[in-house]
Amino acid sequence: MSRFISFGLIFTFFFSSHLMAKEFNVVTSVKPLQLIVQELTQGVTAPQVLLPAGASPHDYALKPSDVKKIHDADLVIWVGPELETFMARILTNDVTNIALTSQSSIDFLYYDHDEEGDHTGHDHSHEG
Repeated sequence: MSRFISFGLIFTFFFSSHLMAKEFNVVTSVKPLQLIVQELTQGVTAPQVLLPAGASPHDYALKPSDVKKIHDADLVIWVGPELETFMARILTNDVTNIALTSQSSIDFLYYDHDEEGDHTGHDHSHEG
């Protein structure tokens, strides 16, 4: 719950610092982030999403229209370079962005893989 509150505070900062003469343009990388941002910004803005349904963030290639969306955005929210390598080179200093993996208030679970490809820390023996 506190993660959503701190995420909401980030939005409040950006919205209060932006001139509301035009719509605040928010772009997210993937649909789940768009849905979260949509709830947080309800009645203020309608966030856009870059990746179409069914596209994988692991190997997506930006289209020219995607690059335009990013550069026209007031704020870009993405998971981070660990998932979306295609975003790292386009998000320059002039693009205001939030990479979730760089937020100290969010705890991520990382899974290691052993040499056989099994996930360390849990057992697959019950699977048929």
